[in-house]
Amino acid sequence: KTGEIKNCSNDADINATYGLIGGVVGTSKWGSVVGSFNSGGVASKDKNVGGIVGQCQYGDIVDCSNSGSVTGSGYVGGIVGTLEARGSLSRCNNSGISRATSNVGGIAGLVCGNITDSYSTGSVYGTDNASSLVGQSTGGLVQNCYSIGVLYPLS
Repeated sequence: KTGEIKNCSNDADINATYGLIGGVVGTSKWGSVVGSFNSGGVASKDKNVGGIVGQCQYGDIVDCSNSGSVTGSGYVGGIVGTLEARGSLSRCNNSGISRATSNVGGIAGLVCGNITDSYSTGSVYGTDNASSLVGQSTGGLVQNCYSIGVLYPLS
């Protein structure tokens, strides 16, 4: 089954207790999120938190943008918390702050899929597996991407 979420936006703050939280979509499986934007803060006490998508499995995230802050316990990214195998993210950008104790990045917290032509200018706060672009990569490809966001230790 496939579906497409296209040209959607969110400007409301989202505060959750559990994970799989995104500014536009919590979990995308076999679907696409295209041309969507989030400017609201996204926060959870759990994992898999993203400015656009919390967790993407076998799907695509294309032409999306986030400017809201994103906070969770782990697997936190400005665009996607976790990008699973066979998932792809392209032509996306983040300017929001990303914050987690582990696996946190300006674009993605954990990457098993492919990221291309994307960038982050947002600051990242983390301790383990923290980066201004991708917190942790266990496979896949990160190509033609950059970050000018600053990485700070979580205090």
